[in-house]
Amino acid sequence: MFKAKTIYLVKKAYDVILDSQDQPVCIIQNDQVSVVNYLDVDEQHAFAEGEGDRTLASWRKAHDEFFTEECKSEGTTFDPDTAKVALEKFHLVYPK
Repeated sequence: MFKAKTIYLVKKAYDVILDSQDQPVCIIQNDQVSVVNYLDVDEQHAFAEGEGDRTLASWRKAHDEFFTEECKSEGTTFDPDTAKVALEKFHLVYPK
């Protein structure tokens, strides 16, 4: 979930992607970044993200669960009606 105070989104920025054991696996470069209302995430984005069965319903279920747990751990409540999310489009830089 997007929190303006803690996340800076920069087009053309490079990011190192880590695995579940915090080991680097690749480097990406952001081609496009945007902040949208959670409920405005569309089928196209869900499909492009490539997780689950690639439907918006599957995307929402997974992200509802994730954001609910994240907010709970921070002592807050996830509200899909007011939440904002950062969406990134990127390409793989390394390894090629």
